[in-house]
Amino acid sequence: MRIAAIIDKAFYDLHIEDMWIPYFCNSTNITHSRLEIHRTGYAWRYVRASMTLAGLLPPLSDRGSLLVDGGYFSNLPVAEMISELGAVDIIAVDVGSIDDTSPRHYGDSVSGWAVLFSRCVTEPE
Repeated sequence: MRIAAIIDKAFYDLHIEDMWIPYFCNSTNITHSRLEIHRTGYAWRYVRASMTLAGLLPPLSDRGSLLVDGGYFSNLPVAEMISELGAVDIIAVDVGSIDDTSPRHYGDSVSGWAVLFSRCVTEPE
């Protein structure tokens, strides 16, 4: 089943502005190189756009622009939460933070097993 059909089935004809809890999502407009904030419209369209990773899913066409994952422009949109929703208390977790404690040299390819092994094995002191 196509990803758009799965998302459409989950959200059907729900509009963002009709949600019980104030909601927005962001996407990156690759046509105009800017962040887009979505507060109205069909939820399935903008949820689909906000999860589009370049090379894995085609961009979503929206009013003449192409939209992909908002993380390319703003991975943790806290400033947008404050300005768009008027949020005061925000708890956010940046799962993509950079671990600068030890540089990694993976070579030409990355093996998940090699990364796991390097994390588990400690060097003798």
